[in-house]
Amino acid sequence: MTSKISKFIHIGLLLITSLNSYSQTTYYVSKLGNNSNAGNFGAPFLTISHAVSAINPGDQIYIREGIYHENIVFNNIDASNGNETLISNYNNEEVIIDGTIKVSNTWVDDTIGGVQVKKLENFTNSITQLFVGNNQMVMARWPNAQFNDLSIYDHDNWAHGEDPDDDEVYVSPLLTPGVNGPEATWQVKHIEQYGTSSVKVYNRNGQLVFSKRNYQNDWSGTYQETGELLPAGSYYYLVEVKETGKVKKGWLYITY
Repeated sequence: MTSKISKFIHIGLLLITSLNSYSQTTYYVSKLGNNSNAGNFGAPFLTISHAVSAINPGDQIYIREGIYHENIVFNNIDASNGNETLISNYNNEEVIIDGTIKVSNTWVDDTIGGVQVKKLENFTNSITQLFVGNNQMVMARWPNAQFNDLSIYDHDNWAHGEDPDDDEVYVSPLLTPGVNGPEATWQVKHIEQYGTSSVKVYNRNGQLVFSKRNYQNDWSGTYQETGELLPAGSYYYLVEVKETGKVKKGWLYITY
């Protein structure tokens, strides 16, 4: 079983400046490149980390489209105001820095309270989210619940309690566009009370698909650039309430 802990960074433009002045060289990185190349447009490097290690202050790195799974350390960049070091995606191409960690340890059968479960041996990293392929897994729990049949969102499967703060913002984890009911639009309870609030929704590739200030619970799962319905699946949300200083974040599941 191949699994990954997931975290994505969507790269746009990164400028790094300090106090020195140097001549400027432009380098390119591509998934079709090679780190033994010269790093120019026709012969790009393969990895961002190699390009970063090769540059001098004030140089430029343009990254071609793709998902880059690597650790990048900045320790040799010292540019001046007006002679900035530039790291950017090339020509608006989509670049994803994938921070997932491949889990290659052994999964073994185990039993907890008479329930069959899978256990990962000799793995010491903290896991907040686990994916098998592109499917998010659910931690062992009782009663058992899944994303694919929406039972994970069935309130009867969860303990209940009273919220002492009647004005607390509650973010619904479910959106069912085109289906009659309260989840036909994305519900963020009490958000309308906070005029400076903002909501953002990202897809699994880290791309921003919806953003709104002063949200009014009226989004029906469409891509803000085209108005087309988003594919069914998991999306990551950030809800910021400036009046209270609180930030809500988690996963929203869209189904049809």
